[in-house]
Amino acid sequence: MACTGSNSEDAASLTPTADDNRLATVIAQNNLTRLSEPTTEATELVTLGEALFNDPLLSGPKNISCSSCHNVAMGSGDNLPLSIGTGASGLGLNRFQINGESRMTPRNSPPLFNLGRTEQLNSFFDGRVRLANGVVTSPVTEINGNNPTRRDIASAFRNSVDAQALFPILNAVEMLGNGNDLSAHTSEVDTWDSLINDRVLKEARYITLFASAYPQLTPAELNVGHIGRAIGAFIKIKFKSNNTPFDRYIEGDLRALSDAQKRGMIVFYNRGQCMRCHSGSNLTDNNFHSVGAPQIGPTPFVDDLGRQAFTNNNNDRYKFKTPSLRNVALTAPYMHNGAFASLEDVVGHYNNVTQSLNNYRLPASHQSQYQTLLVIDTNTTRNQTRISQIDIGAIRNGLNLSAQERSDLVDFLRNGLRDPGF
Repeated sequence: MACTGSNSEDAASLTPTADDNRLATVIAQNNLTRLSEPTTEATELVTLGEALFNDPLLSGPKNISCSSCHNVAMGSGDNLPLSIGTGASGLGLNRFQINGESRMTPRNSPPLFNLGRTEQLNSFFDGRVRLANGVVTSPVTEINGNNPTRRDIASAFRNSVDAQALFPILNAVEMLGNGNDLSAHTSEVDTWDSLINDRVLKEARYITLFASAYPQLTPAELNVGHIGRAIGAFIKIKFKSNNTPFDRYIEGDLRALSDAQKRGMIVFYNRGQCMRCHSGSNLTDNNFHSVGAPQIGPTPFVDDLGRQAFTNNNNDRYKFKTPSLRNVALTAPYMHNGAFASLEDVVGHYNNVTQSLNNYRLPASHQSQYQTLLVIDTNTTRNQTRISQIDIGAIRNGLNLSAQERSDLVDFLRNGLRDPGF
């Protein structure tokens, strides 16, 4: 009898509820499927990429690596609103500026989950690095266009994250620093050439790792593009995330999401309007939007124009690339500049953007990491432009979700999109 009862209970637990039926319609209407596996990468290439990703040798002063701001244990970021570049000490919330030796970057460290997929043509919050149909668009003209003068570098890339990996190396605040052998070069490609020829390939371990990853190439044929390619391969494989409760629910496991998370998913795809930007199985449209986020940054104040700074198109002002929401619980603080400390704050912002922007206050913990004073843009005209640039009317006007809807939505974001592998 006990066995029969147990089987009955199991069967009953799989009976779709009204919310399950609503979500079945949502899944069909949005063509949702479990996120596919990324394209494969050779183990030797990923091994090389991991070594480079974690090596401060790639920075000018040899005191910061990619992993300093994209830490595996910190949700592929650094838990700071604005990252602190070369010359600082510590990691994450234990990373602090050192007088005269380190500065904060103007933007939040973006998460790395599921980067390197073929549909992702643009990299960085402003999309200033792009790879489409084998053609690079970037701030370094020598690798751009159909006939780049440094085709040897450009041809090594397979997706935009391969190219993106090389640009922090050129930034004085992030990794390049000042007063070192790399920063002494006046040309970006000379800096890159020096990095691989005068540093990386001078080390025996890298000679071995590159030979394994690129057996068809001699050391003389290697260039910095192969560094970017290896780091990109590591990022794509290491930060793959496609085993969330959301994925399992889409595949038919009705118990993968709690009742509250199911209600939150309904809000996400209906009244919350989240799917307007966070669409598809990777929960991003890979496009650029203004969401009326408050602007914070280091003194002296510099207005972050977002995508417009790269395109010079007024319609792109204050627009930033839509991030994936996978593992969003791990990637606080949020927005392009880490303005919001929690998911509750983010949902509250969308609930009434005008009120949130006009009454924004810096979270108390934000200033504690920095010697440089953080400032908020309170200019009425600029903030109104941030709101008017929102291209989704329901968000621009405010969602007006109930307290229960906001709570359920946060539960779905925090727990329904969390991959247990991280």
